[in-house]
Amino acid sequence: MTGKLRDTGCAFWIGYRRETEPRYGVFSIKRTPHPAHRIAWAIAHGRSVPRGMAVVHTCTNKQCVSPGHLALKRLTDGLGRPRTFDWKVALRLLKAGRTQTSVAKELGVSQSTVSRVWVDYITRTSY
Repeated sequence: MTGKLRDTGCAFWIGYRRETEPRYGVFSIKRTPHPAHRIAWAIAHGRSVPRGMAVVHTCTNKQCVSPGHLALKRLTDGLGRPRTFDWKVALRLLKAGRTQTSVAKELGVSQSTVSRVWVDYITRTSY
């Protein structure tokens, strides 16, 4: 159960989400809940997630189940997405009047990623 968002390539999980962790989708197999992004990775690669590995979102969208936006990372490396995006640079460019689309192209990320940086900044500074 997914919905696509134009221009980002993200496939959003629109199925069940736990109340305790609503950012992640849940997929049940034999009445046992599993994170939807882990199932999406396993289906796309034809195997289960290897022991000691985590499936991380390279797009920063925790609801995304697009196999192209999911990567394996060793649990010993620490979780979190691979750091290929400097949000401070994005924020500086946005404050200087650049559009989200132009910042996204320059930094090699989606417009929705840049939008999240801006919304987070506005939310934190408006109080």
